[in-house]
Amino acid sequence: MSRAISKRLLPHTVTLYNFVSTGSYSVVTLKNVYVEHKKNANISTLGSSNANITLMIIDCINTTAFNRYGAPLSYLSPKQWQESTDKDSYWTLQDSSKDIFVLGEIDNVLDNCNINTVKSKYQAYAIKSIDTFYNTGSDKMHHFEVSGV
Repeated sequence: MSRAISKRLLPHTVTLYNFVSTGSYSVVTLKNVYVEHKKNANISTLGSSNANITLMIIDCINTTAFNRYGAPLSYLSPKQWQESTDKDSYWTLQDSSKDIFVLGEIDNVLDNCNINTVKSKYQAYAIKSIDTFYNTGSDKMHHFEVSGV
């Protein structure tokens, strides 16, 4: 995919906060992703409820990840990332609802504020599910679909 096409199809930048431990997050900027807000409702005999989700698509070839210092990052599975001692060189996706993402590149570093400050200042989405598409089609089709609420 050419750079011009990837900019049109993957126009968004998000800031991902990977949960490390209580009060500690690794901050990652993901560029060239696609974000879509979906308005849904659950209807039951008791009434209806809000079921809105935000879908983020991360392309395995065109999406780039950077740490807070601008250094490029490589993806690790959640288990490999948790075992790694060098969180500033890698990123991951965890559906523990402790990882969050925010649309746009957020400059503030969590050294100066806590995650609740980020959640109150920006529309933050807790990661609820991650679908990995690595075993289908060619390498150009490999991607993650991340649902957040």
